[in-house]
Formats: sequence, C-alpha cells, structure tokens
Amino acid sequence: MGRPARVRIPARYRWMADLLARAGATLRDSSDGVHTYDLGPELGGFLRRERVCITFRKRTGERDGVELASPGSWFHDQLLRYARERGRVAEGYLAPRDDVDREGLLRSRRRGFREIVDLRERRYGTLLVFTFRVSFYSELSEEQLQHVTFDCERGRAIRKPILRQLFLTRPEAPAEDFGAPRKPNIKKAFAAAWEVLENQVETRVRELQEKGQPYLEEKVAQVERYYRQLLAEEKRLLKSRASRRGQDESRGRIDLLKLEWERRVKEETERLKPQVVASLSAVGRVWVPLERWRCRVENGQGPETRDIWLDLARNETWEAPPSGNGTR
Repeated sequence: MGRPARVRIPARYRWMADLLARAGATLRDSSDGVHTYDLGPELGGFLRRERVCITFRKRTGERDGVELASPGSWFHDQLLRYARERGRVAEGYLAPRDDVDREGLLRSRRRGFREIVDLRERRYGTLLVFTFRVSFYSELSEEQLQHVTFDCERGRAIRKPILRQLFLTRPEAPAEDFGAPRKPNIKKAFAAAWEVLENQVETRVRELQEKGQPYLEEKVAQVERYYRQLLAEEKRLLKSRASRRGQDESRGRIDLLKLEWERRVKEETERLKPQVVASLSAVGRVWVPLERWRCRVENGQGPETRDIWLDLARNETWEAPPSGNGTR
C-alpha cells in the first residue's frame, strides 16, 4: 500500500481542502505546488470534470491542465459558488428547563385554565432555521445573512430568535425520556420562511432607496444640465440658420436630444434601483422538548377538557389542534 499524499496547501486556503473533502473529493497527489483531486459525483458534475489539478502559485497556474485556485480565479469562484448553493443540515437540541412550573405557566398563559388532569405525550418538536444569503446591488451595496425560524408544531414562522439559546444550552444528544419528533413538512416550512424573507427584503430595499435618493437626484440633475446645454446650443444654431433645410435638421436634432434625455434619466433610475439576489445557504433543525397535557378549562359555558402543549425549553404554551396530535 502506497504512502498517502502529503498536503502542502497554504494555511489560509485550508478551508478549500476541507470543503473539497466534505464534497467527496479525494486527494490523489500533492507535489511541486500542484494538488490533484479526484472529484466526487456531485462536485464533479458541478465542475463538469472528474479530476482537477489546482495550484496557488500564479506561474504554476499557467501550465496546461492546472487551475489557479487563488482569489479571483475561475476555480476559486466556482468552489465558493458550490459552497453557497449547497449548505449542510445542522441539528441541535434544546434542553428542558429544570425550573418549569407547569401549572403556574399554564395559569398565566392560558385563559380559563383551571387544573392539569394528566400527561398525554412527551416528545420533541421541530424548529427549522433557514439561513439565507441576501445580496443587495445598488449604489449602497451590501450583503446579509438572514435567519428565519419556522415552528413545525404550530405551522408558522416565529419572530423570537432561537440561535442564541441553542448555543448557550446545546446538549449533544436528545433526552431519552422524550420521543422523536414528527416528520416536518419541509415544503410548507420553506414557503413560509421565504414569505418572511420577502417582507424583510422589501423593507430593506425601501430603506436603501431612501438613502440613495439624494445620489439619484444628483445624477439626474447632472444629466439634465448636460442635455440642457446641448439643447441651448442647438436652439442657437436653429436661429442662425437661414435655409429651411438647416432649420429642419436643427429641429430634428432637438427632438432627438429630448428623447435621449428621457432615455438617460430612465437608465440612471433603473441602474440605481436596488437589485436583490437571495439564496438558501443552510438549514438548521432544532429539537425542542414538548409535553402535551390534558387540562380542565372554563370556556364561559362550563368546564371542559382540552389538550395543551408546553415547550419546556422556551416556556411557551399553545392549544393542540382538535386531532390532538400536535401537528397541522
């Protein structure tokens, strides 16, 4: 068995080696500054080749069949594009709080609550955290990461951030006394998250337009001054021309300048209008510990029993749907 290839990729590009490994690429050889990789099916299909030879030395990159991999190169840009379009699903778990006063929580959060009857179910629920990379292209360009959390149990996006709580508590494995969560409806969750993102983007676009309005007005004023000067000059020529033909030429020129003026104003307005590109970068799946309790409540016409869910990590409650399975 041969000795494994020795990696000599510069330290600042180790992220590239890690990304290639995660994508299923195998290092075949590494010598004289050239690193040869056999690509996996997905990355190979993306780059439309089965093998790639890369280097971080500019002179070496001039050889036939060797791709320069430094910033600005084709390979570097393609690998970044691959990483942005294909995030990994991360999974985390929230731990149940030890200080949860179940009856006190239900009494303060659920109108008409009287007492707990019995425990019906203990299992995990699912939160899906969608991370979007959003690029705004305008005179005030910027790039953001937007996180949208969808509660699969309640079937809606939630505003309260979850990532900080996850980082502070994050147990490495789910608790054994809680059942596994139900299978989430990914299509419904993504559609709801995308709608939230659209609203956030529309708000930011309006803000960018307001900030960029003075610059737009200045550009339009520059165009106006330029064409007013041309029109004034052409009108002076019109008055000085004695022949009918010369006057007609000047009038035609004036009409063309007016049309050109209008077109330039539209071009500047469109050019400075913010353009947005959004793509899904990653998805996080968070398990939250839940309990479903049968409770006695007062509905105004007399007592009745209802099933109510308790989120033991976030101190939240909501009424279970009539089916009692906690899903929608």
